[in-house]
Amino acid sequence: MTIKKLFSACGILTVLMIPFTMALFFSCEKVVEFPIEDQTPLVVVSSLPTADSTLLVHLSKSRFFLSDGPFPTVDDATVTIEVNGVRYPLTFQTQGNYTQALRIHEGDSLSLFVEVPGYGELTSTARVPKRPMIKDTAYYDTLLPGAYIPLENFRFTLCDPPEE
Repeated sequence: MTIKKLFSACGILTVLMIPFTMALFFSCEKVVEFPIEDQTPLVVVSSLPTADSTLLVHLSKSRFFLSDGPFPTVDDATVTIEVNGVRYPLTFQTQGNYTQALRIHEGDSLSLFVEVPGYGELTSTARVPKRPMIKDTAYYDTLLPGAYIPLENFRFTLCDPPEE
């Protein structure tokens, strides 16, 4: 095939796009040196206190973001919870999990105290929010064109005042 036939069959734009596309695929690479410094791991405290449930606190340590494997857990901490001014100890279970069978209620004022050897005391405070109230509900089904089974829909509206 001659060049004249190539231009007329494919068009000038198409012929010019081929080298441009190849240049994108074969562009140069540059290796960027990333200085890796050993960072002291930080203690990560994870807990979600909710009304009418017992308390679970998970303690782990941070790690470098390129590291593989699980996050190391903290198994030698002293963890206490203060509920409305009264302190209760949490019991170590396994793999960084600490629990307290105390039942938490809406509106409770919580303070969590965690002592980890080499890190000092970590504290956190929270107030257990009120549950949102269900304002209304609706159920309906829709039969889509060409479908044999209706699509079931359930809709509900919550009343969740931001100040509570």
